[in-house]
Amino acid sequence: MWVRFLNGDRFLGDTIIRGNYYIPKSFVSIMGAIQPDEFVKFIKDNTANGLFDRILYFYPKYLKNKEWAEEEMPQHTIDQWYNIYNNLLDMFPFKGLENIETITYKKGAFEPVKLWQKKLTALKNENGKIFTAVAAKAESNIHRIAMILQALDSVCNGKSSIGNISKEVAEKAIIAQNYFIEEALKVFAINKDESSRDIDIWYSLLPEEFNSETAIEIAEKHKLTLRRNVFNWLKDKRILKVSTNNYKKLQK
Repeated sequence: MWVRFLNGDRFLGDTIIRGNYYIPKSFVSIMGAIQPDEFVKFIKDNTANGLFDRILYFYPKYLKNKEWAEEEMPQHTIDQWYNIYNNLLDMFPFKGLENIETITYKKGAFEPVKLWQKKLTALKNENGKIFTAVAAKAESNIHRIAMILQALDSVCNGKSSIGNISKEVAEKAIIAQNYFIEEALKVFAINKDESSRDIDIWYSLLPEEFNSETAIEIAEKHKLTLRRNVFNWLKDKRILKVSTNNYKKLQK
């Protein structure tokens, strides 16, 4: 059911209270939060059916608790957000299923997306099934992200229609989708013991072959450990030292 909703497919329902009903183009938008430990069961129950791989995750481990803010949000900021969302609603009036708008890429805008997909395919062939499953869904998600960013770009620039996806927006969609791939890999590691969680996240983000600086950069970027600890992590049994400062992953 949830996969159908995500794909905008038709949905047939039959309940005692509501009887039979038919939704020609379904859509459900969900956003929420959950404790990492509680999320373990969800991962186990929804990996095989593909639902886990279709969700966009945020797992910002570097965030810290803050004191309550005392400053009020400026009114002009509130007005600006109101106008953006109001104009988005006006941009997509429902005119019947036969008049659904088709969004395409402008000339040259699809080229960076094709190059991204080519590189992603090479990574899928080098990495394990977890990465492959997440990356496979990313290939369709990136078009959704591109359309969302294009709609926001059009609204913020005073346009009354979304138009087609520009090259600049396509390149930003790639950055966003790469971020969501990394976050999904981090989330998948939360069912590990706390002591091994960070090193497993780090390992999953490493390329097939890498040097020590790349290993340190990934650890620091995702706030996983200190620079000095990375050299201990490089002694992990899943890593082969090829030469001075050069390494290779042994497990996919």
